[in-house]
Amino acid sequence: MNVGIDSDRSGAGRMRIRSYRGLGMVIVVLGLLICLEAPAGSADKDCLECHAEEEPIVDTSILKRSVHKKEPCAKCHTDADEKDDHDDEGVTLDRVDCVRCHKDPAKDYDRSVHAQAAREGDEDAPRCSSCHGEHDIYPSKDPDSKTSHFRLADTCSECHTDEKITQGHELPEPEFVRKYRDSVHGRGVEISGLVVSAVCSDCHGNHSILGKENPQSKVHRRQVPITCAKCHEGILRTFRESSHGKLWLDEDDEGPVCITCHTAHGVQEPTSRAFMASVAKECGECHEDEAPTYKDTFHGQAFSLGYWVAAKCSDCHTPHHNLPADDPLSSVAPENRLKTCQKCHEKASAKFATYDPHPNPRDRSRSPLISFVFWAMHALWIGVFGFFGLHTLLWLQRSLVGYFRGEFQRFSPAAPGPHIRRFTTSQRATHVTIVVSFLGLAATGLPLKFHDAPWAQFIGLFLGGVETARYFHRVFGVITFGYAIYHLSEGIWRKLRGRNTGESLGFWAIVPKLADVTAIYRNLRWMLYLGPLPKWGRWTYWEKFDYFAVFWGIPVIGLSGLSLWFPELFTRILPGYILNITFLIHSEEAFLATGFIFIFHFFHNHLRPENFPMDVVMFTGSMPVERFKHERHLEFEEAQEKGTLDSMLCPPPTPTQIRVARLFGFAALAVGTVLAVGMITAVLFFSGR
Repeated sequence: MNVGIDSDRSGAGRMRIRSYRGLGMVIVVLGLLICLEAPAGSADKDCLECHAEEEPIVDTSILKRSVHKKEPCAKCHTDADEKDDHDDEGVTLDRVDCVRCHKDPAKDYDRSVHAQAAREGDEDAPRCSSCHGEHDIYPSKDPDSKTSHFRLADTCSECHTDEKITQGHELPEPEFVRKYRDSVHGRGVEISGLVVSAVCSDCHGNHSILGKENPQSKVHRRQVPITCAKCHEGILRTFRESSHGKLWLDEDDEGPVCITCHTAHGVQEPTSRAFMASVAKECGECHEDEAPTYKDTFHGQAFSLGYWVAAKCSDCHTPHHNLPADDPLSSVAPENRLKTCQKCHEKASAKFATYDPHPNPRDRSRSPLISFVFWAMHALWIGVFGFFGLHTLLWLQRSLVGYFRGEFQRFSPAAPGPHIRRFTTSQRATHVTIVVSFLGLAATGLPLKFHDAPWAQFIGLFLGGVETARYFHRVFGVITFGYAIYHLSEGIWRKLRGRNTGESLGFWAIVPKLADVTAIYRNLRWMLYLGPLPKWGRWTYWEKFDYFAVFWGIPVIGLSGLSLWFPELFTRILPGYILNITFLIHSEEAFLATGFIFIFHFFHNHLRPENFPMDVVMFTGSMPVERFKHERHLEFEEAQEKGTLDSMLCPPPTPTQIRVARLFGFAALAVGTVLAVGMITAVLFFSGR
């Protein structure tokens, strides 16, 4: 056998020999390591023989899924060998020190409020196992992990909803956990299963959780925009340029940040009703001067009643890029205002954009014309309510005294014998139409004016919301125009046909005259026990006032209502601030009309002791001759002199007619009384006026 090898081959052979020797050394070292680890492995086996079987402290199925499944028990329980006499009762192992392996998280935790509480000896302070578990420490991506995206809220709430812990520490009320679960973030996690929806650690951090008063805390007001920008980066860019963002950049604590408007835990979807309902209130907490002027407009009134499409603060000023009006980039700058208005009013013109969305009628320097109309309307209804309020109180006390003295004679509407025809079928039908349309207008319009009152909220909801109420309000408005045109046309027709003859029947009979001033004087003397009760003709002075209040109010309320119904059309000719004036006139005149009818007209015709509880003459159209002679003595004498009394006679109403009249009358009276009480309480106790 030839064993000779040349130099090259022998060199290669030596290299192979050295390689084999190196591989052998590696094998030897690995063997030694395996031998060194063998005791620990056997120790784990020994531990589990007791703790997983005889005393099931450790669930091996859980341990197999743990991130520590490959680690020996003694690596965490370092004192296990020192306390190996497990037969003695009361032997416990020391608390596991996670810092040995997790130094970086430990440094972060050491800065946290949790660690501070632990250092102060607080036994309730959370430690590693409080949040991560003990043997059941799974990877965070595992849905069963206590720190997974879908379980973290439950983990944190274990302490933050425990009354024993929350009552003994300066912690927020447990209610904030429920708010989070109901928030857009909480629902995103628990209902939609979104891993991108924020959980506790996204805002507060993982281990270095600091109190919100600490400037380094992720939830300190100066850090909040940055924290939120981790998900909402685009909004932060816009926010930086806004008036609010500039205050934040200047570290002005008066400036709002994300949680000021959206809250910390109860964050709602910005398009949800819950969030939209709070916009005006949230903005008004800082903008105290502008909030009331917004609430007094149709936008504010309708929005407060749940009409969410009505313009709110963020619709005009934008949610995050709000700038002052003198900034060319502002959405409410003069050059941009029309575009902003056209987001809702597509056909708006340049004149429309001169509408003032924050009118302050009490500030004469801001808008002299609006202020003048405001005070003029107030003077009108103060004068009317003042005079008739005193007039009614005097009349009421005098009527009560006269009633108990037996001065009044009451007449049954179904008294036998001939009756006097007071109103034609056409007039009665017109009056019924007036009653229905007037109550309809009041019921659908007053909730807007007194939107702050609880009853207004209830009626608005009962009517189906502002959109439905607004539809019926317009229908009743058209009916009002209809009966007004019909009444005028009928009067003109009767005049042309010569049917309105005589002082008591002609148009001029209802026109106020100097004699009415004398009648007021005489009636006041009677109320003050200084003279006898005056005698009345066809129309009394208060009936004339009733008539012309409606006669004058229809065009005033009607035309102003049309301008609000078709604002784009009217502002093609008129400036937009006319809408501020017509809205003011419409609102104040409606308040005057409803207040007068529901209080004074009801008293004059139904609630006086001699008429109480209901005068049905307007509905039946007739009254007994004796009552006619007693109450309308001057008209009775005129009819006798002219020989027209017999032509006025008619049969008495049937029992069915009287029942229908009373049913309708009491229903109308009840609705009006409820609305009157609501108006009075709103004026006295709420900010409706």
